[in-house]
Amino acid sequence: MSMQKRRPKTRKRIVKKKVEAAVSYWPPGQRAVVQGKWPETVDDARFAPSPDRKPDGIITDIVGRMILDSRGNPTVEVDCYVDDAPLGRAAVPSGASTGTHEATEIRDGGPKWLGRGVDTAVDNVNGEIRDCLRGMLVDDQEGIDQALIDLDGTPNKSRLGANAILGASLACFKASFEAIPGDVAWKFRPRWHRSDLPTLSDEELFDHLTQWRSEQKIPGYLLKPRTLKELSETRPQSESELHKIYGFKKGGQVIDEFGEVILAIIRAGGNSDITPCLPIPLMNILNGGAHAASNVDIQEFMVVPHGFDNFPDALRAGTETYHALKEVLKRRGLLGGVGDEGGFAPDLNTNEDGLRYVVEAIKEAGYAPGEQISIALDCAAEEFFDGDHYHIDGRELTGSQLGDLYSKWLRGYPIVSIEDPFGEDDWDSWSEFNAREGDSVQVVGDDIYVTNLDRLQRGINEKTSNAILIKPNQVGTVKETLDVIETAKRAGFRTVISHRSGETSDYFISDLAFWTNAGQIKTGAPARSERTSKYNQLLRIADMTTDCYTDDLF
Repeated sequence: MSMQKRRPKTRKRIVKKKVEAAVSYWPPGQRAVVQGKWPETVDDARFAPSPDRKPDGIITDIVGRMILDSRGNPTVEVDCYVDDAPLGRAAVPSGASTGTHEATEIRDGGPKWLGRGVDTAVDNVNGEIRDCLRGMLVDDQEGIDQALIDLDGTPNKSRLGANAILGASLACFKASFEAIPGDVAWKFRPRWHRSDLPTLSDEELFDHLTQWRSEQKIPGYLLKPRTLKELSETRPQSESELHKIYGFKKGGQVIDEFGEVILAIIRAGGNSDITPCLPIPLMNILNGGAHAASNVDIQEFMVVPHGFDNFPDALRAGTETYHALKEVLKRRGLLGGVGDEGGFAPDLNTNEDGLRYVVEAIKEAGYAPGEQISIALDCAAEEFFDGDHYHIDGRELTGSQLGDLYSKWLRGYPIVSIEDPFGEDDWDSWSEFNAREGDSVQVVGDDIYVTNLDRLQRGINEKTSNAILIKPNQVGTVKETLDVIETAKRAGFRTVISHRSGETSDYFISDLAFWTNAGQIKTGAPARSERTSKYNQLLRIADMTTDCYTDDLF
């Protein structure tokens, strides 16, 4: 199957006046703004830069603290100050079913917080990491992340802790958008990728912009050929430069809605992959495994609303199916609590029952299974693997036998994606299954890759899977995360941006999924604010920035 086919679509819409989005995690003295721009510091004496200091984008302070995640466990939050103003804040998530090859998060141990405290990690932020980053240019993300990697000095960030390092890396990345404005999509690309983009002639770029205008159904009187010609010849690099272009001098609807996308197309030389598109959501509505106190082995049963032309409609369909599943389980006396990610967590006779109930919920919600909404599984097979056999439904299976069970499910149910079908080091079973089923289903590697470039490269060479899950806290820096995304794409892999089971209200992964054009996002059930905060940010993007939506993946 085609692994990266996308076609942007537009839904008919009424142009609405932009409103400021509610953002909960910015410090006082800042205001909420739309996607692609970061809060401006307002006139507040508590946060005003020194009157003797000329703003120059220098990191002046890094401040770490402990906060609670969605499971009531401590985690790390970091603020980045630039020119004495607090411009970026990042909160670090934590996983339950973690791969052994992930970068190491530091926990305190001992009786406090049941051993899960992060005082040591916070001290590392406020000590060595702060001393290392102060004085650096906030816009030099690669330099910041390399300095953090070198400071830690271990292959898995075990000295300072990946939770401390990622908090600092991500806080600086966020702060850079406000401190030094620029092309947003460009900042979400590794530096080595930027220098390797094709250069189109003025005529080719004009043709590309004309085609894009047609796909977006922008009327000619709003975006005239003369404007497109001037864009192609002058190639503006910022919104201020856009305002110098014929037809844009007074701003207006096109710049408000599509300015960042136009800049992204120009900076990419017409490369369509860099044009941001909203992702298809993979919505976890039935939980098992390490995410729930139930007898279900499969960790996540997700619905994939892929048969829609825009993100809001897809999200609505997935949410309606979530509520329909509640009624399906309630009728059978199976409705109990929910798992870590907001999905229902019933005890079931077999794992296959989960598939049956999800299909029933899709139909009850009024949608066509396989055509409008399909199913994705996160098996998290490492959790029921003893090193030799897989224990599922009371049976003891080899890797080949487990693959045969998955193939049976593929023939009986509308499954389009299987994540972690085998253990994190059972490479042979992965390759065998991907060779047999990879042309018909998305095979996603999480624990086997852990967002690690070396492990991904082995998977590419051995054809272990055809997709990768991306979790920034598995690797520990923004730079390494972006490198893995770009490497996977160049190998023809699909990319799925993912949350963790222990989450916060930080919605960075929504921005990451959009601006890297990842294609898919996995962020739990449409319930609980640490999950819905990610969906809500994507809704803001859909409403305020662009209707370009990923489709034709399934």
